[in-house]
Amino acid sequence: MTLTENNSADSAARLCSLPPWGGGLGRGVDLPPAVRVASAAGSPPPSLALPPKGGGNRKGRRGGWAALVLFFLTNAASAGEAVVVVLPAKAAAGTPVVTLGQVAKLHGGDDKLRAKLAAVDLFERTKKDAAVTVSRRQIEIRLQLAGYTTADVLVGGAESVTVAVAKKTVPADDVISAAKKALLAQFPENGDGLAVSLALPLAVKLPEIVDADAIGISAVPHAATVKPGRVQMDVTIKINGETKLAHPVHFDVKATKVEPILVKARQPVRLVVRQGAMTLEATGESLQDGRAGETIKVQNAVTKKAVTGRVSAAGVVEVELGGPP
Repeated sequence: MTLTENNSADSAARLCSLPPWGGGLGRGVDLPPAVRVASAAGSPPPSLALPPKGGGNRKGRRGGWAALVLFFLTNAASAGEAVVVVLPAKAAAGTPVVTLGQVAKLHGGDDKLRAKLAAVDLFERTKKDAAVTVSRRQIEIRLQLAGYTTADVLVGGAESVTVAVAKKTVPADDVISAAKKALLAQFPENGDGLAVSLALPLAVKLPEIVDADAIGISAVPHAATVKPGRVQMDVTIKINGETKLAHPVHFDVKATKVEPILVKARQPVRLVVRQGAMTLEATGESLQDGRAGETIKVQNAVTKKAVTGRVSAAGVVEVELGGPP
């Protein structure tokens, strides 16, 4: 069960027939006699006195809040290690259902109890982008509904907390990684032996998301064929199935696996000469270095004629003459 921003604290208490916890320090909490007197008089005890709202310096205000937290922690220890919940005036959460741990600081008490309290849901957003204000009294009632008493938890801090929607930007690294993965998939063995680097910065405003959003990032090559060099990948970002951005990402692709030289310049080679269905062999001399599959120039040792052939193995060059013999 969750409370929404439309719940009235008093009406909720009446509906549930719950004894009121009060608004915080000194009300509904079992405090020492001296503190009860000071609270009844309408002010915190002297050791916990805070600067008036809007007055005093920041150092004084920080000191006052520190004293307040210290008091709660001390009182919690004497009351059987109750957890102290300190509410800020503002918080942010990115999930549809907002829990106590997302909007408040929890101190002291048992680790397991603190974890359970942090997981108590306070409200569910009715509007995705709307801020919600929940009062301390509503939080106290919600904790009572969850079965907790002042022996378990003490609530202090601000009288209410306004919870904004916590948004974040789609990480640029996720976009680049998805595009790079799609690029490597275009090559044999997923681009083994290739070095891929970002050629241009990703200079575009990426979509904002909340934790509950489903993000889809896809990429396809801009060109019909992909080969080493400058490559453009067209990236599409979808949020909850809706396209939010289409943008190019450019990479430089280089081969890192260098094939060994099988034929060196001025090296004697065996020429395998093919003409149609006929194959002849001859000796020759390489006129340049060559790796497997590369085309180089060789010279026939007898005719001294230079021809072009393809390196097929160490010291072997295939020459295609073409046409019938």
